[in-house]
Amino acid sequence: MTAAEYVANMLLTATGENSTAVSGDDDWTKALSIGNLLIDQWAKETDWVSLYSIVPIGTVTATDSFDLDDSIREISSQDGDYIRINHTDGTNYTDYTLVHPNRLKFYATGPYVAQIGDQLVFNKAFVSTDQQFGGTINVPSYLYADHLVNDTDDVPVDDPNWLVMAGAAEWARTDLTLAQNYPLLLQKANDLMDGMKKANSPQLMTIPKDPVARGMEW
Repeated sequence: MTAAEYVANMLLTATGENSTAVSGDDDWTKALSIGNLLIDQWAKETDWVSLYSIVPIGTVTATDSFDLDDSIREISSQDGDYIRINHTDGTNYTDYTLVHPNRLKFYATGPYVAQIGDQLVFNKAFVSTDQQFGGTINVPSYLYADHLVNDTDDVPVDDPNWLVMAGAAEWARTDLTLAQNYPLLLQKANDLMDGMKKANSPQLMTIPKDPVARGMEW
């Protein structure tokens, strides 16, 4: 479903009338803003397989702290996921276990790392003689979902119909003439969300792993 299709379907669902909104006008802009707010909330609802990615964040230098990529919303804590440094020989690697920042000081030795703010902090600084030095840091991550900007942008939600229904509920909630439709639209959106989560759960257990949040309800 494209952004243009989302706007047309959402306004039809909310108002019961075919939309005359066109890109750039007030209704279009409002519909797109509602959609993008909902996309952000959807991304935080659970660990969606569709947003999972191994993200390279740079090479190992003589420090213990490295900036995380702006695309990363959350580092994966799934069993079997590790922060991996691929060595420069192209064959070997070292896997680091992610621990809570408050616990990192208790792991003076061994392969451990923590997320502190927007940085990945290892339990010791690297030196040029380390095997990991110059290697690539790869982070198993859940990404932010892309916003809708252009008419042809694809809706990033697993079930785009949820965005249509949740958007229609929000549109109705803020319109006195449509407010009576809000509870039913919200319930339909909640049902679609439950369906997405059920479809997502089995996949979470089958994500290929090398030894390398629930939000508000709609």
